[in-house]
Amino acid sequence: MDVQTPSSFAKSLLQSADSHSVIVAYSIPERDLLRDLVTDGAKLYPDLKYVNLLRVAKRWVRDYRQDDFDALPPFRKDPKRWGAKRLPNSLASIMRLTDFPAPFDYAPGKTSTKFKTVKSALEKKNQTYELLTSKQKKKATESLKHNKFDVEALEVLLMEIIKTDSSLLKPQIKPLFC
Repeated sequence: MDVQTPSSFAKSLLQSADSHSVIVAYSIPERDLLRDLVTDGAKLYPDLKYVNLLRVAKRWVRDYRQDDFDALPPFRKDPKRWGAKRLPNSLASIMRLTDFPAPFDYAPGKTSTKFKTVKSALEKKNQTYELLTSKQKKKATESLKHNKFDVEALEVLLMEIIKTDSSLLKPQIKPLFC
């Protein structure tokens, strides 16, 4: 596997997209990161679009699934926990309305720390995964499993929303680059 700079990776990702594709994510930071990494994006990818599925999902819940959503128990039991206010609208929480709920060990709010730990360890070990401790490898595996769920869940949620009411998407599809 080739190692790429973040900017090179972002460009190769965008090049793999059809020129009239829509990049789907569950927030705005992903869009902002792509804009920061690909500074000439407006020139290179003028037709690429972006949709923040979080905004669409909130509307979908409000318009079509509010009673079902309100009947669900809290997503996580510790309301004092950092980020607890955002958890009801988290991807994993919304996915409870689909046939693709988050795995039992899904841990929102902890993945970035795990990735940072693994990144730091890999830097110290000359990018050699085999030299990581079992605990560091476990954090890497958990982080990848978490992100794998997020990516797969986006597609499931998008299809569920389209099946219910595809018109919810159109107002939220915006140019990726301004």
